[in-house]
Amino acid sequence: MQKIDTHAHIMYKEYQDELIKRGWWSKDAPPLIEDETEADWKAYAEAQIAEMDKLDIERQVLTCPTFSACNLADDEFNLHWAQASNNYLAEICRKYPDRFLGFVSVPLCNVSYAVDELKRATKARGMVGVAIGSHVGEITLDSPELMPFYEEVNKLGLTIFIHPTLPIGIEQTPGYERFANLYKFISFLFDTTMAVTRMAYRGIFEKYEKINLIASHLSGMLPFVYPSIDIMWEMMKRDGQETPPQKPSEYFKRFYVDTARPLTEATLHCALGLFGDEHVLFGSDIPNWMEEFQAPRRITSAIEGMGLPAETEENIFYRNAKNLFKL
Repeated sequence: MQKIDTHAHIMYKEYQDELIKRGWWSKDAPPLIEDETEADWKAYAEAQIAEMDKLDIERQVLTCPTFSACNLADDEFNLHWAQASNNYLAEICRKYPDRFLGFVSVPLCNVSYAVDELKRATKARGMVGVAIGSHVGEITLDSPELMPFYEEVNKLGLTIFIHPTLPIGIEQTPGYERFANLYKFISFLFDTTMAVTRMAYRGIFEKYEKINLIASHLSGMLPFVYPSIDIMWEMMKRDGQETPPQKPSEYFKRFYVDTARPLTEATLHCALGLFGDEHVLFGSDIPNWMEEFQAPRRITSAIEGMGLPAETEENIFYRNAKNLFKL
């Protein structure tokens, strides 16, 4: 079945080299792309297209990891690399308009810079939204200072793709270095859950109705804990505390989520129960999970092995993304 992969990553070597030089990227990590020259990224893109063809993937939506660079306390550095990665991504989408789309990055530590770059970068063909982390340095996504950014996203009618980052303060957790991957795989899910819940309670989705939001990795833990979140809303309302007009789950139902995580029948059915089969998107998270997990093959096999109705499978693999991105 034809697919649109809504969760894929790419980064060029110059940015990776800069992070390694500053000690923010492991020098042992394999490059996601060998070089930023046209010849090399063209070779990368064509190799990726060959792999996509084997998997019946019509398009991939690419994200550069500069969406998380705003954790660094250097506004000019963040702006430079957001612009560089957005230009780079736009060039790939321009050269291969039928195979690649992109989420732009913005330097969200500086909201003025972020709004300006959002307006600039999303004019390029193939840019279908903006990627942000699940927090911005020490700033949570419901912080009042970020409201001008959401206002602009709403005005432009864009999609926000939220990708998790390690929770604030996790480096103080005993044994973090020893169990770094364990904390990463689990804490990522909780950080997404906390981020979108805080946004719902702040009234962001009530006020900015034109924002489409993709909460990656099936939205973390949200499909399994949302009844507790609704009960908290009821208690707060009873006690006269400020709450949004609707239960949080009513806002959650408007979200899109992707399948970029190890799946079981139970986890996917929980997500379908909350979001419905028109809001679940196929995502692979490549190049992450590739060696150990063999994504996207295992994700595809998991979905196809669940005995879902053909229409539901087509929605997940293709139609939902096509409708969301107006392809």
